[in-house]
Amino acid sequence: MSKDTARLTALTLLLLGWGIFLWGIQRELPYEPFIDEPIFVERAVHMAATGDLNPRWFGNPGSTTIYPLAAIYYFWFAATEGGCLLQPDPRLAANFSVYYLVGRLLTIAYGLLTVALTFVLGRKVGGTAVGLLASLFLIFYPTLAWHTTVVRTDTSAMFFVALALWFCYQMTDAPRLRHFVLAGSAMGLALSSRYLMIPVYFVYLAFFLLHAPRWRQNGQFALVFRGFLIGGLVSVAVFALSSPFFFLDWNTAWQNLLVEARSSHIGADGKSYWERAVWYLTSAIPESIYGAQVIALLVGIGWSVYQRKRRLLVLAVFLLVYVAAISIPALHWKRWTIQISPILALLAAYGVDTTAAALGGRSAPLRRMAIALLLGAVVLAQPAYTTAQVVIRLDSTSTRIEARHWIEENLPAGSRIIGELYTAPLQNTSFIVTPQPFLPERPFADYLSGAFDYVMTSSEISNRFVADPERYAPQLAFYAQLSELPLVQEFVPDPWQGGSAIRIFRLPEGQE
Repeated sequence: MSKDTARLTALTLLLLGWGIFLWGIQRELPYEPFIDEPIFVERAVHMAATGDLNPRWFGNPGSTTIYPLAAIYYFWFAATEGGCLLQPDPRLAANFSVYYLVGRLLTIAYGLLTVALTFVLGRKVGGTAVGLLASLFLIFYPTLAWHTTVVRTDTSAMFFVALALWFCYQMTDAPRLRHFVLAGSAMGLALSSRYLMIPVYFVYLAFFLLHAPRWRQNGQFALVFRGFLIGGLVSVAVFALSSPFFFLDWNTAWQNLLVEARSSHIGADGKSYWERAVWYLTSAIPESIYGAQVIALLVGIGWSVYQRKRRLLVLAVFLLVYVAAISIPALHWKRWTIQISPILALLAAYGVDTTAAALGGRSAPLRRMAIALLLGAVVLAQPAYTTAQVVIRLDSTSTRIEARHWIEENLPAGSRIIGELYTAPLQNTSFIVTPQPFLPERPFADYLSGAFDYVMTSSEISNRFVADPERYAPQLAFYAQLSELPLVQEFVPDPWQGGSAIRIFRLPEGQE
């Protein structure tokens, strides 16, 4: 494949990624942002409006999301709304619903930049075909497609991990000081995105140790070792400069860290360390890339071992190190595998390309390409179908919005409604709404006291209890009692519609 053809194909893939990532950007706006988004958007808006650069939240810490958003909001408001430049403007905070869309564009941008980086990484470790296949695989990861339209730190951390990998490859090819500094900077920014990115230091150390004998023979070791140390120090400095209030407001940071280290969260707890590690390896990762690509991933690792491809073997070991690290927190989340998505794609692409070359032997290049395309299509089929389903669901009118419209049209104004998470968003309506994240946290008698007229349930919450019936027997008994009340309306999504199953029950009046 010529360079021009490869570049054109890569550009086409970026446009494809842009379309897929952008498809469901609206989600449930303007009615309600996704549950975690206010953490980042509200802090960024506050910074831009007041000039106070302390986010007062350091849970991720999320600096590579919050600070860029604050700058974007500030200059965007100044340019479009006549805001004040070079001084705080409190008017900026008056109406910022549009800023959620802007925030989602930032997460999409990080995702697209990672697609581009995956291409150049693949080209470096296995050739142009590996780069193109890997970037294509990455675009069609359903978990990634879902999270690119959420203002969170998942895609920023993924990008800076991929960037750190690129500069680690650069420093091994040409061990110049600037490459160590750039690798350290990328690692520091990865850590400023999410603390859990600390395993990226393993790659930095592994590449140094693997190439140390060569540098000794060349008489470069002393110079390279100095660069290695400087790169490590730069990473710490970059973290400190990009997250300064982590140190300046240490008490808040420590409290946030304690919250993040909590051992209880319904649907994400209850496993031991080894159970979490096995869950990531046998459930979370396979469910993100699907069966055929899991096989391609394992084949890619196998080829790397057989061919002694050290650059790829480091990535394979990094996967295990990363899983070992994210298994330490007491909670387990499927989205924590997003940050290693480029590595999964690279190894799977290498497996497909190398297998195609082995099957093609010395046959004509067109035949080998046909084999690679056939294998790639088989590997890509299920993730692509599921990704299409995900983005169409995101772009649909969800059951939550359907429920809101129905409630506005059919329930009496002033009705007292209590609902758990992932039910109808009823802000700015005529109803008296009481949010209750998990309905079973209240005694069932509270719902019969006459304080509420209607109660809303969501399968997104109830299914978390259903998944562990022995542990959550009281909560399941609560939902069973609730189901005996008069059902007013039910909203059940089809496979191409977003949202969960929402049920609305009529509560009795004043029963004790």
